Parts: sequence; structure tokens; C-alpha cells
Amino acid sequence: MKNLIVLFGILLAFFGCSGSKLVQPVLKDNVVPVYPYEAKKGGIEGIVEVIISVNESGDVTNTKVFKSSGHEILDEASLEYTKTLKFEPSSLAGMKTPVFIRWKIDYKLEGVSSENGKISILAFSKTADYRHESIKAGQNALRELAAVNNFDIDFSEDSTVFNDAALSRYNVIIFLNTSGNILDENGEKAFQKFIQNKGGFVGVHGALDTEYDWEWYGKFIGTHCKGSEEIHKAVVRVINKNHPSTEDLPYTWEVEDEWCMITKKLADDVKILAVIDELTVQGEKMLYSPYCWYHEFDGGRAWYTGGGHRVENYSDPLFRKHIVGGIKYAAGVE
Repeated sequence: MKNLIVLFGILLAFFGCSGSKLVQPVLKDNVVPVYPYEAKKGGIEGIVEVIISVNESGDVTNTKVFKSSGHEILDEASLEYTKTLKFEPSSLAGMKTPVFIRWKIDYKLEGVSSENGKISILAFSKTADYRHESIKAGQNALRELAAVNNFDIDFSEDSTVFNDAALSRYNVIIFLNTSGNILDENGEKAFQKFIQNKGGFVGVHGALDTEYDWEWYGKFIGTHCKGSEEIHKAVVRVINKNHPSTEDLPYTWEVEDEWCMITKKLADDVKILAVIDELTVQGEKMLYSPYCWYHEFDGGRAWYTGGGHRVENYSDPLFRKHIVGGIKYAAGVE
């Protein structure tokens, strides 16, 4: 596996003004840059220096490459990253003042083993059938959660990444609202081998609407979706809080979402963490309604949540904690 090591720092010039010293701006949140997937895949490394304009409120108003890495993909990623930074304002003689900051980002690939607890994720959102409008919101949420939790994460909808060499960089694969048959025979073999080599899997909502014709995947994820009720509020009841994905959830959790009816009951080895309260579901009653579950299968770990149909789900702090816990379980770090 490859791990992104990012070295970044501020190089500020202090200016004298009537004996006063410029107080440099302070970064509010330590946001880690995301290594562009195509750059990582191609083994591209480089150092980028960016000039950042910061106004009196500490907001970034402009960014410009000062020293190029020689790779457009890294330069563009650096500009996008620096636009998201937030600072405590700079001041001069007690008055807030705009400043220019010179910021360096070193994109460097180094080998790393999964045993050190570092989580490296491939978030896959290819669709061959229904496409959820919430995919972009899910990607943004995962990107933010990765930065906060010090995960490495790549995003792709290119099924050719499902090969032994590419998947060896990760210890968790997320199917984020995938649908239909998204992998060819070679991709299926690579994914199955990844799981057999102690890989972890997180399925979010539409992952249950994926690969209906692949028997191994059906057993691996547990079941499939045969239909759903329209979006409305219902109650999720947590039945096992002794798990990182449910430990922060209330026992009774009201959620507005789409509710999936499954094709068959889960196997006996699958452990259910939360269920949908059927009395709160409108329309056809669900006589068997698991919401979240996990199990070990064929050498790896699988975790699934039925949440995540709506854009708004991904800004819910409880749902975010739910997802992070599922990732940690899949990676085997908790």
C-alpha cells in the first residue's frame, strides 16, 4: 500500500511598521490535503508552492501557484486545497490586516503497512443503474471525515482500478451508492481477492442495489434490495451499541430517508446492529427490516448501512459518526 505523507508550512515575512511586528495568521483547522487519485496511481510526486491571499477576516480570497511541481494535477489539487483553509486573522499594531502567505505542499509516496493502524480507503461510486443525487454530498463528507480522522482516501468511478496492484494500496473499499453491474469478471476476481487478503468493505445504501447476478457478492453483503418506500421519517432502533458504528447513536433514532425492502433474510453469521421500526414506516409493511449489519466473510470484513439516500443525510453528525465507525470496523482498527 501507499500512504500520502504531506509536509506543509507557512513561510511568512514579518514587516516592521513604527516598531510594530506583524502577527502571523494562525490556521484554524489542520486540514490535510488529499493526494489526487490519478497522481497516486501514476506514481507522481512533487512539491508545490502556493501564494495565498488572506483578508482581514482570515478568509482565503485568492490562490496562485508560485512554484509549480511540474505536474498540472498536483498544482490544481494544491490550489483547490488552499482555497478551503481558514485562518485566525493577522494583525499589525493591534489592527487586523490582510496578508499574503507562501505555502508549500510536498506530495510524496512512501510504502506503509496496514498493521500500523493507518486506514487507506478507495471510495467507489460507479453506477450502472439508478444514480443517487447524494453521491457528491457523500464524497464531500467522506473527504472531510478522512481529513479529520487521518484516513487516506481516493475516489473513483473507473472499474479498471479493480486490479490486484491498485487495490493493494488500500485496506478498505467503500461502495458509495453504487448500482447495477459495475465490475467485469476481472474486477470481480480482484475484489474477491482483496477481501480474501483481509480487506475491509463498507456498503452505503445503494451498495445493496449492486451486482445482483454475482452470487459471491450477494453472500458477502448479505442480501439485496427488492424495492423501497418513498422518503419519509421513520425510527431506527439500535439493538447493539457495542460497536464503533453504533456506540454514539441513540437507541431510538429518527431518520428521514428512503427505506429499502430486502430480498431475503440475512445469514445466521451476520450480526444486526440496528433495525427499522416497521410501525413507523409508511406504505408496505416490512416484516423483516435490518438497517445496519456486519460480519466476517471469506477472510475479510463487511459492514453495511441502509442510510445515505438523501443529500442531507451526509451532513447529519450522527450519520457521519455511524459511517466512521463502520470504516474503522472494516479496517480492523476497532
